[in-house]
Amino acid sequence: LSMIACAIASRLPAAARSRLNSLRVAASLARRSAVATWSLKREVKLLISTPTTNRPEAATKFTHTFRLGLLSTYLFFVEVITGLLLMIFYAPTPERAYGDIFAIISRVPFGQLMRDLHRLAAEAMVIVVVLHMLRTFLTGSYKKPRRFTWVTGVVLLLATLLLSFSGYLLPYDQLAYWAVTIGASMADKAPPAALGNILKLLLLGAPSVGADTLLRFYLLHVLFLPLVVIFVFFVHYYKVVKVGISLPASEEAEGQDTARRVPVERRRSYLPDIFTDEVAFLAIVTVVLLALIWLQIYPGAPLEQHADPLNTPSHTQAPWYF
Repeated sequence: LSMIACAIASRLPAAARSRLNSLRVAASLARRSAVATWSLKREVKLLISTPTTNRPEAATKFTHTFRLGLLSTYLFFVEVITGLLLMIFYAPTPERAYGDIFAIISRVPFGQLMRDLHRLAAEAMVIVVVLHMLRTFLTGSYKKPRRFTWVTGVVLLLATLLLSFSGYLLPYDQLAYWAVTIGASMADKAPPAALGNILKLLLLGAPSVGADTLLRFYLLHVLFLPLVVIFVFFVHYYKVVKVGISLPASEEAEGQDTARRVPVERRRSYLPDIFTDEVAFLAIVTVVLLALIWLQIYPGAPLEQHADPLNTPSHTQAPWYF
């Protein structure tokens, strides 16, 4: 048939042959466009419909993931909201920083609550992200095909630690000043000596903690690091949705990945079943956070005397997660 078509085409006038070639090119482009459109629709459908339809029942059990990924995301959301409220009354200068924090906790309505909640959620976020990574490692969920998801998780862990450390200096009291000084000295000891000195200067912006350091930590804390976390989080979440959450070891053989081949009868609907569970879980977490502050089980965010480079307190130490 192809030979006959070519023979017939060769007998056509030049104008007709040109028109036929144009039609062939158009048909080829249309086929390619159809394939690209189908592929794009498939990716969009995978990204949008998968989390809102159903998930493997075994992967949604609380004892499998402990909702640690959801909890870390929620704590970051709490940090953003409380941080924005605190930013309204704060200026990142050595002359004003300490006074602004004191004004927040003494004169701003619910200022003490916002600061305590911000500090508590920050420390909880560090713990939860570490536990999330530990759970992923112990269950082997970092293996193929989730290697890139694991890499983005490591980036989020490092960004979480830097977020907490950069916020440590902002009250500019004795505790913050000397804790950051010790943290910078840890970077200064990185081998070789020249590299350690460069890392310290990059971190502080000066040989010692001062106005440049405070401004640098403030911009890292409220702008650069949150943007990094948000961007990497969406990449992380996209990969989780695309590949699926790994099943418990009791549900599949070693070296196998069957999360996306679980039959319908062994899946749970996201709306409303899983969504309802997640909302109830986050409501309980919120009540627990507020209760820890209200009942003074959590001692609250400390505020010592104004930072004094000439007076080193005896209890100086780096942040606890170091």
